[in-house]
Amino acid sequence: MADTKLLLIKLTSSEEILCTQISSGEGAMIIKDAVLLIYRQAKEGAMSVGFAPFMPYADGTISLNHSAISANGYPKQDLADEYNRIFGSGIVIAGANDAAYKAQ
Repeated sequence: MADTKLLLIKLTSSEEILCTQISSGEGAMIIKDAVLLIYRQAKEGAMSVGFAPFMPYADGTISLNHSAISANGYPKQDLADEYNRIFGSGIVIAGANDAAYKAQ
């Protein structure tokens, strides 16, 4: 199996996704378990981030064209921990506030 890694990707459409990269080749990146980041203002003016499904009806992996990516990087540890809590041992149905993390 290829070396997988957790990536934060900004698409040319301005959407940001968090996903597990399976592989990357010429022209495309193969990802799985992708979530769309939803930013919202929390109490006391702080920002929080929620997860929403990204291409929820895709069966298995997703091929993401490199031309659709404007930037990518690695997520902060607390965001990675929340993602791993949900996808580490299978999908967890979260409550309204369970999948949010407060931006620092």
